[in-house]
Amino acid sequence: MRERSISFTTRKRNRVFRRSSKRNGATHFANDYTFRVKQDGKSHFFNLGPDKRQAGPLADKISDYLKVEGNTAEEAHLMFSKSHREKAVRNNRREELGVPLQGAAHRPATVQMISSRYEEVTSHLSPFTIRGNLTSLRRFAAGILGLPKLGKGRTKDELAEWREKTGSFPLSGFTNQAVEKFRQRELTSVKEDFEKLGAMTASLNSYLRGARSIFFKKLLHHYEDLNLPDPIPFQGIDQLQEPSHRYRSKIDIIKLMKLAKNELKPEHPEEWIVFLLSIGVGLRRNEIDKLALEQIDSDNRRIWIKTTPYFRPKSRSSEAYVDVGPGIMEEIEAYSAQHAPVNAPFLLPGPPLSGDRLRCQSVLKSLYAWLRSHGVDEIKPLHTLRKEAGSMLFQSSGSLLKVSEFLRNDIQVAREHYVGRKERIEIELPGL
Repeated sequence: MRERSISFTTRKRNRVFRRSSKRNGATHFANDYTFRVKQDGKSHFFNLGPDKRQAGPLADKISDYLKVEGNTAEEAHLMFSKSHREKAVRNNRREELGVPLQGAAHRPATVQMISSRYEEVTSHLSPFTIRGNLTSLRRFAAGILGLPKLGKGRTKDELAEWREKTGSFPLSGFTNQAVEKFRQRELTSVKEDFEKLGAMTASLNSYLRGARSIFFKKLLHHYEDLNLPDPIPFQGIDQLQEPSHRYRSKIDIIKLMKLAKNELKPEHPEEWIVFLLSIGVGLRRNEIDKLALEQIDSDNRRIWIKTTPYFRPKSRSSEAYVDVGPGIMEEIEAYSAQHAPVNAPFLLPGPPLSGDRLRCQSVLKSLYAWLRSHGVDEIKPLHTLRKEAGSMLFQSSGSLLKVSEFLRNDIQVAREHYVGRKERIEIELPGL
């Protein structure tokens, strides 16, 4: 049996160790890992549990939390220690009975506090969803504080300062008036350009959905020991009216297919396969990136989008099979036969998995450049191909139900976002 580490250093250079004691002249080490921090001249010890894979990231979370000005070790204990949280819940119940209490448990909750807890209790969600929702919450905090938007040119220090300021923002600051003032300021800044106004409206609605989901009723019992404001943030705020999101096809798909077959297939076969999986099978980027060989059912010409050791579908409705045309399946089989021994267990090449990062980043970037050079100039070119797939299927079948089944999304979403009209609908007047 492999001996467990006595101590190790985390990715963020925090030291984690197992505490020791001497009995009968022998040194004994605790089963659980410990993280030690000093604040105001006093040492604080955090029990991280026995699992090294969980202990390191937890130590980094505690360290990040304590770097935010105003956050205390006592509050960190409440957020990251189960025993401390249970004690705080008991104290809250005592307070309801009229027993006065004082201490860190009754300081107003902040963005950083709720973010750390939300990450703890939402392991059933995808990392993309969690990160998106937390980013939405911070965007509202930044907007209310009047902080500048973070672009690609920002330095690490500027990003750290931005995160510190948004992290220390109290949840009580998300009043309906403050949120609405921020939204109106954003809309006013682009009101002269209707196209930008529509995009801004959609972004603000997306932020609202993400931030509000952190405070869903089914999650509130996880926050019992946090001093949440009343009312709960983002309740009673309506979505803004967005412009139509109906897809408008600008692509000559027959011409694009010929170009892809002539230019991509011979020299860049992996890009050719990504192209086919998107336009011909309607797969999402992450589904393509982590597509395992075991998901490909050649006999029945199907690809199963399901939970694997490497991938979890976007939602429960996304977990289903997709029928694959014979020509596309032949291309996939031919590619797999040649490259499977090298790429296994995945269909496409890429470095080892690292968190939720995309494996095939270099392949995707190269394909994006090719698509843009041939007129697919949207921000998310693969997403555009997926919309083209829905549009072609609707044109041939006339059925929104089939489109939603094929793309594995809601029928209303398919209608509003994934179906672009390709045929002409016109009246020929008599006598002209």
